[in-house]
Amino acid sequence: MATHAISMKLLEKPAKRTDISLDDEVVRNDLNLFSIAYTEFIMDVEEEFGVGIDLDQIDIPMMRVGAMFDRLEQLVMLG
Repeated sequence: MATHAISMKLLEKPAKRTDISLDDEVVRNDLNLFSIAYTEFIMDVEEEFGVGIDLDQIDIPMMRVGAMFDRLEQLVMLG
């Protein structure tokens, strides 16, 4: 779960807020994290964990923050 804590810190910058909940929707009502900001967040995750992440491996449109972090953790572990 350390991946979640680090990812949460990385997400605060593009989301422009610090009160992010694992139940927040990434794209729609809650964070409104669209293409450029989302891509920058993924690039920050890649840099932090030293991995490459194919954006097609993450189904983002209706995803909540917690589910996104779970998927990112899987991808980081696969390296």
